[in-house]
Amino acid sequence: MSEKSFNLVTEPWIKVIDEDNLEQTVSLEQLFTNAAHYQQLAGEMKSQDLAILRFLLAILTTVYSRYNADGKPYEWLTIDEQSMRPVSFDEDEFEDSGKDDLLQTWNGLYHAQHFTEIVTRYLQKYADRFDLLSSEHLFTKLHGPSTIHWCRKIRLLLREKEPWRLSR
Repeated sequence: MSEKSFNLVTEPWIKVIDEDNLEQTVSLEQLFTNAAHYQQLAGEMKSQDLAILRFLLAILTTVYSRYNADGKPYEWLTIDEQSMRPVSFDEDEFEDSGKDDLLQTWNGLYHAQHFTEIVTRYLQKYADRFDLLSSEHLFTKLHGPSTIHWCRKIRLLLREKEPWRLSR
C-alpha cells in the first residue's frame, strides 16, 4: 500500500488572484514560476494570506541568501552543489561586499519582476521535506522532546537569572 502524500511543492493549495482577476489554486512551484502573473494571495482571511506570505518569504530568504539573482552562489559563500547548503563563509569578504551583493540581488529581482529558476531547483531538491504527510521528514515538527518541555526549561533558567520578571 502506498503512503499518503500531500506535497506543498507540487500540490495546488495556495489561493491567488491572477492577472485576469480570477481565483486560482496553485502549488509552491507554480507560484514561484508564475509569480508575475498573480496580483495577490486570496485566502479566506487576511491572516491566512499573511501566514502564507511569511512562509513564502522564508523560502525566498533561504534561497537568495545563498544565491544571487543569476542563480550563482555569492563569492563570500561556498555552497555544496549537491545539497545547495552553505559549507563555508568568508566574513571579511562579506564585510566588504556581502551586504551590497544581497541588496543588488533583491533589487535585481524587483526590476526583473520574476524569481529565477534557482528557487524551483531548491524546491525540487527539498520537495520531500515539504510533504505534510511524510513519515520520514516531519514537516514543521520537532524530533525529540516536546516544545513545552523546552519552554519550561528556558523559563526555569530565566527565573534563576531574573526572578522579578517571571513572577506570577
